[in-house]
Amino acid sequence: MEFGDLFAAGDKSRIELLTLELDLAFNFARLAEQYRESSSRERAFRCAQIALGAVRHFEGEISDPSAWKTIHNRADELERFLTRLDDRD
Repeated sequence: MEFGDLFAAGDKSRIELLTLELDLAFNFARLAEQYRESSSRERAFRCAQIALGAVRHFEGEISDPSAWKTIHNRADELERFLTRLDDRD
């Protein structure tokens, strides 16, 4: 296997992982929005923040500009959603 093939496979794996991480983070954020009990809401909110932090940390390692833009824009959307949730409390 060529180095370029390995690099492309690694990039594809990073994109898939970050996409899944964003899906998970959005689910936690939606749960935080729905929970009435403050401790459950805070725990779900914090999990969403942690997942967003992981995405922000690794998004710069994506070499595909289109995939980077998609992930970056979704992370921005999640960040805005979390800010609105935090402002409600």
